Amino acid sequence: MIRKFLKPKKLKLFGKKSLSIFMMLALVFATSFILPNTATAAGLTAISDTMSRQAASQLSVHKIAFTSTSAIGVGGTIAITFPSGFTTTGLVITDLQICHGATTGLENGTAVVTGGTACTSTSETIAASPSTATVWGAVISGTTTVTFTAPSTSFTNTIAAGHKVIVTIAAAHMQNPTASTPNITITTTSDSGSVTVPIIADEQVVITATVTPTISFAISDVTIGFGALSTSTGRWATGTTGGDASATTPTAAHTLATATNGTGGYTISYNGATLTSGSDTISAMGGTVNDSDGDVGNTEQFGISASTDGTATIESGYERDSTASWKFVAGAATTLVTQAGPTATETVSVSYLANITATTEAGAYTTTLTYIATGNF
Repeated sequence: MIRKFLKPKKLKLFGKKSLSIFMMLALVFATSFILPNTATAAGLTAISDTMSRQAASQLSVHKIAFTSTSAIGVGGTIAITFPSGFTTTGLVITDLQICHGATTGLENGTAVVTGGTACTSTSETIAASPSTATVWGAVISGTTTVTFTAPSTSFTNTIAAGHKVIVTIAAAHMQNPTASTPNITITTTSDSGSVTVPIIADEQVVITATVTPTISFAISDVTIGFGALSTSTGRWATGTTGGDASATTPTAAHTLATATNGTGGYTISYNGATLTSGSDTISAMGGTVNDSDGDVGNTEQFGISASTDGTATIESGYERDSTASWKFVAGAATTLVTQAGPTATETVSVSYLANITATTEAGAYTTTLTYIATGNF
């Protein structure tokens, strides 16, 4: 039949083609038995390296995270290799931390190191070599590779395929190379991968700002008086004609309102003479404690008492309350109020007391006090 339908030349060509196809099929069939099977390492996924510093030659934490494609069981390894330029001189086991788990990667692991994130459970430890169900081994090879080996027997918390792993290397002995883009490789028992980090000249941005120093100070009334002084009662100064003193909280003659953003707060001082009429004076009070109306009729007295609605400190001897204390220092700048830090407006109420005796010289007495508020910036 073939001879009937194919001419001799075509028959010869058909035979050659058939022979070629046959030989190719035979070769494919043979190599399937002769050539060995080969396996390629799977790639790690979700690889990252979070550093604390990326400037050249700076010490930096490395928090290397990845998802394992294959399981890491008893005796399995995780090797992290840094390219030349990184310096790990002095790196020790206590600089290393490993966490691992199915969801966050923090479910199981070892104690936290500086710069690391604490594992939820820290039942595992790191030693020079692996041993029991919870002891990892760690070997630091030269200045480039850190190799972790999983517990050698009955690894309690096996790293299954798809689990997350977080390896932290503390900054104490981990120095960056010069400016470059080095590639850090991670190799496990069955998988591998790498991550590139940018090392630059300086990754820190210096930001400056200025806050202008401020202070405000106001005196509610600068003209006050006692009116007529008497030997039968002490007198408190007011903004009008004064008032009789009594055993209660003294009437305030005026207020001192102060606000500042000074780091050290503010200080209010006063300076001036005691009440004076020509060459005659009413004696300044050296310090009378817990006596709102003073020594009525027996002692010449002129003094100040103060209180605050804030957190300022009234100097000792000047406390104004229901049993007020009185004091006055004549002719010298004297601190009355101190505030230790910045504050919104604080109001200091100031009272004045005057007492005379039967021998106090007649006259029109007056004094001018200068109040100074100083911001402590």
